[in-house]
Amino acid sequence: MRNLFLTILLLLLINPLFADEGKKYLEQVGDNTYYFVEYDTNGKMLQRGYYILINGNYILDGLWYNSKGTKARYNEGDLVWIKPKGHSRYTYKQIEYEQMKAEIKRLKSLVAQIN
Repeated sequence: MRNLFLTILLLLLINPLFADEGKKYLEQVGDNTYYFVEYDTNGKMLQRGYYILINGNYILDGLWYNSKGTKARYNEGDLVWIKPKGHSRYTYKQIEYEQMKAEIKRLKSLVAQIN
């Protein structure tokens, strides 16, 4: 489960770095709110969502969607939940919990190797 979260999160974050040069649009829809959408070279939507402008920085906010069917909600840059297509919705607390469990398991293994 942890690997699924990390993989999806990683794909969401690095996908724009390695994608073909498509088109990206950023449109102001409120005082400090911007709608972002990115398309691939074939015109297919890759991702869309909202940014807010805080102290000159664009921060993820609100709902985000990608072409794989994953949805995520952000609150001023903090991940609130993520729902991969075909899976349950996972809150950030649940993701953190699973990461901590995996870290405890790894540490226990290290201690066992030392003893």
